[in-house]
Amino acid sequence: MTRDIEVLKQWLQIAVLIAAACTTAVPIIYSFSPWRAKRIGQLFMLQALSFAAAMDLSALFSVWQPKDVLIIFWVDVIVITAIAGSTSALAVLIWRMSHPREKDNDYVVK
Repeated sequence: MTRDIEVLKQWLQIAVLIAAACTTAVPIIYSFSPWRAKRIGQLFMLQALSFAAAMDLSALFSVWQPKDVLIIFWVDVIVITAIAGSTSALAVLIWRMSHPREKDNDYVVK
């Protein structure tokens, strides 16, 4: 395990760039499928776009830092809120799909 900060910074830079490229590729590739037809496809696309934006901005901010730190904070607030919202909605939908409600059968004569 290295203790050289420069090596670790370079490793992190390469990892961020690879992760940004891959997370950006997911919504691009997925856009060629009929994702609009189902709610789960729409939510997956929203989540994929949110993660892609987060990784792309991480890559951008790793090579360029705005002079005003509030820019970074506001961008982070917007992107993390998009990730939280899309992931929460997707989790709720998957939960509902996995645990469908049984219809109320009290009125059925047996």
